[in-house]
Amino acid sequence: MKYSILLIDDNPEDRKLAIRELTRQISDIMIIEVADAAGLDHALLTGNFDLVITDYQLRWGNGLAVLRAVKERYPFRPVIFFTASGSEEIAVEAMKSGLDDYVTKSARHFGRLPLAARAALELHESRLVLQTLYKMTAALNQASTVDEVCDTALDAVQSVLKVNRSAILLADSEGLMRFCAQRNVSQEFRRALDGFTPWPNGNGNPARLMITDILQDGDFPLRGAALMEGLRSLGFIPILYRDRLTGIFLVGYNSPHYFRDKEVRLVQNLASHVGFAVARM
Repeated sequence: MKYSILLIDDNPEDRKLAIRELTRQISDIMIIEVADAAGLDHALLTGNFDLVITDYQLRWGNGLAVLRAVKERYPFRPVIFFTASGSEEIAVEAMKSGLDDYVTKSARHFGRLPLAARAALELHESRLVLQTLYKMTAALNQASTVDEVCDTALDAVQSVLKVNRSAILLADSEGLMRFCAQRNVSQEFRRALDGFTPWPNGNGNPARLMITDILQDGDFPLRGAALMEGLRSLGFIPILYRDRLTGIFLVGYNSPHYFRDKEVRLVQNLASHVGFAVARM
């Protein structure tokens, strides 16, 4: 999962130092630099970030105003102050307003910034997963069709894992896998996937198939079709009901991606919910 960090500082040299420390110790991050009020307004409008790191003293405002603006729109997005100004009173007031951490901007403390950022991102991910599962469970209970079940599950995986492609295929009366729903999958790749399964023997507790880099996997039967689709990483999670294979939950990325245990567990959880929900239709 790639994280997006909103870095707010009107000093370009300080932004460079912060970026250097963050990218040195945290992989899979994208940093969005904000140097003025217009940039902040645009970032808040789009909301494409997982963490905010902001200076306190800005030429066009201060960190408290930034904190409150972020929390007003995105109450669960973590915010870290990274500043050489401020005071204990400001820190206390910021903590009361929802600040997640405070790192002093000095040579001695620069190394703590990535640690604080990583901790905040992990907490954010945990919150996001719990919120997503709660919302999805509620939505599945309200779903009245199989299509609604599949769409709900794909929305959930998209919001948490930010995959480039996703799909759910369900077994038809003959046991062949057919598309129920998809996100960003071309017609050509859909034709290649239609009827395909990584588990030709059907049942028997099929194991998930997670491909970190398709380019390096010469044995994958749909390797050519996946590369033509622009995919470099794929995950196939079996959808089971009472130990019977009833479908496939597919996730894909445009670049090589190592699937962490937490990511796999999330998709497995979603697949389990889909299996139960489809069975009751």
